[in-house]
Amino acid sequence: MKRSRKFRRKRPYVNPIQNAESVELNFGTWNIRGGLDLKINEILDAAKKTGIKILTLSETKKKGVGKEQLDGFVHIYSGKKRRHAAQGVSVLISDEFKNNIIKHTAVSKRILTVKLKLYGYNLCVVAIYGPTENDLQQEKNIFFKNLRETLSALKDSQENGETEVILLGDFNARIGKKVNDRIVGPHGEKSPNRNGHRLIELCTEYNLKIQNGFFKHPETQYTFRHGKNKKHQSIIDYGIKEDTTWTVKNVETVKDVTCGTDHFLVKMAIKIPIPERRDSVILSEDLANLRISSRNPPDIVTIVANIFNAVKNIF
Repeated sequence: MKRSRKFRRKRPYVNPIQNAESVELNFGTWNIRGGLDLKINEILDAAKKTGIKILTLSETKKKGVGKEQLDGFVHIYSGKKRRHAAQGVSVLISDEFKNNIIKHTAVSKRILTVKLKLYGYNLCVVAIYGPTENDLQQEKNIFFKNLRETLSALKDSQENGETEVILLGDFNARIGKKVNDRIVGPHGEKSPNRNGHRLIELCTEYNLKIQNGFFKHPETQYTFRHGKNKKHQSIIDYGIKEDTTWTVKNVETVKDVTCGTDHFLVKMAIKIPIPERRDSVILSEDLANLRISSRNPPDIVTIVANIFNAVKNIF
């Protein structure tokens, strides 16, 4: 007599994010010193190795404005349109979030914004490559003017709820260090430069916090090597955001990845609370609207609209 075969019941798939109270997401920024097309594989490998899901790149020296699919990442870039390549910024976004991208705007060859809908929040990532201390004053003025206008526009357009704004990039600004200060942390260099003063003024105006200096990492706080034999070090690459429910857990440089640049990759970990989903009872009420009467059947447009509204209310 053949023994009856017992089949195991498949366990239902449970999305770990769906039932989690929070998730930690890694952001990053890296000045790659040009040659983006030649270095892209090293950059992608570094992002995957460090677990960075959204990475801004500065001084890419990639011409034009565009969007392209790479290995595991969507790449959005902004650079000079004519003549020789210079400056340039871009944003790499992991494929797991590519459907969350809403809009991207190339403000200039130094500023690029990407808006996403992430975990129920509005997010805007601002990629930055600031002028150096030696650049013309006019170039600096244009940069800070564009950045102010960008931040003001984000602040004024928050009709669908608050937007988390994260600035990432090489600001070419040394901000020094301060004790008991809301903008500048106690860990960093001794004194700011002129660009640093302007950056601090801007962050004060828009209630932004330069996050690097609030985390003590004696060996991994410097982001840039310069001078003869690269013996001098500075902090000019930053992760900047306002204090909100999105909590910055750490900012540090990563020393064991390279792409032929004198800047270190800066990694910023942010803890994001997951909003509670609507009760299933409400969903049932929404789905009740989908009942179709045999006497007065609705048109297909109405059916699709009801389905959309019911599903939308879950999130």
